[in-house]
Amino acid sequence: MQRLTQIAVLGTASFLVAGIGTAYAAGRSAAPPPVIHACKAKRGGDVRIISRTAKCRSTETRVTWNQRGVAGPRGATGPRGPVGPSNVYVYSGAHVDLPDRQSRTAATLTLPPGNYVIDGHVNLRYVDFAWCTLRQGSVNSFTTATPKSGLGKHNESTIPVDGALSLPRGGTVTVTCTTWDVSSTHQTDAKAYLIATRVGSLTTLSGG
Repeated sequence: MQRLTQIAVLGTASFLVAGIGTAYAAGRSAAPPPVIHACKAKRGGDVRIISRTAKCRSTETRVTWNQRGVAGPRGATGPRGPVGPSNVYVYSGAHVDLPDRQSRTAATLTLPPGNYVIDGHVNLRYVDFAWCTLRQGSVNSFTTATPKSGLGKHNESTIPVDGALSLPRGGTVTVTCTTWDVSSTHQTDAKAYLIATRVGSLTTLSGG
């Protein structure tokens, strides 16, 4: 009978030890309380952190605050960053035949999305009168080169082509040239050169 009592006592003690260990581990793994408790001195303003159940002295005032405050208002927008590097696309075409009173595509340049400033020219050979048009996508031109007359028979001449455009989804730029009253017996042709520079933005300024 005595041995049974000892075993019961030992079992009870083991249970208590196990319970204490479990409670200690749970206390260590528990998340910190969401509220911080402290005591603030009425004179001097010194603050000391206390537990949730502790009491402040008569010379102190109890204060609490959340571990994480509410989100504040959104700050002001920062200054604009520096302009990034630009991309340049160069097109150098082959000679294209230009029959009298007909239009031919002298250049085709496909560009990725972006804003572009385009500069270039078309070299013509043995053409008396011609003009070239810079187009994007459809037949509607966004920039037309100034028609040139009297380019000089049996000589090489140059027509400038330039413009600026925005391509949100990318697109194709073409240069189409048209001759008129070709009197030379030589083969008339055109050779186009284009430089498309991608820029950050395009701004139209009006004069006056």
